[in-house]
Amino acid sequence: MENEEKNQPFNLLLMYCVTHIEDFLTRIIYTSATTIDNIFIDTAHLEIYLVILFSNVLSDHDAQILTIKISFQIRSDKLKIVREVGKCIIMDFIYK
Repeated sequence: MENEEKNQPFNLLLMYCVTHIEDFLTRIIYTSATTIDNIFIDTAHLEIYLVILFSNVLSDHDAQILTIKISFQIRSDKLKIVREVGKCIIMDFIYK
């Protein structure tokens, strides 16, 4: 039962394509080690990512660094530049 309850949040997020991506042990104290930082991303839209563990010598808690490669294209046929022309701009044009 404990594992089922523990996995409920993960399963809920998975329904929306949000996935837990790493299981680094980020907090290590004497005889115990836990993952207290979790990273969840939408893997349907982010295909290229890298997670590395960053050891912090000043603390008992290590960090994770997430790098995401994002690529997008602007379609020029959909891009429209509009200049807003109001009464003040028209009056300034007539004056000048």
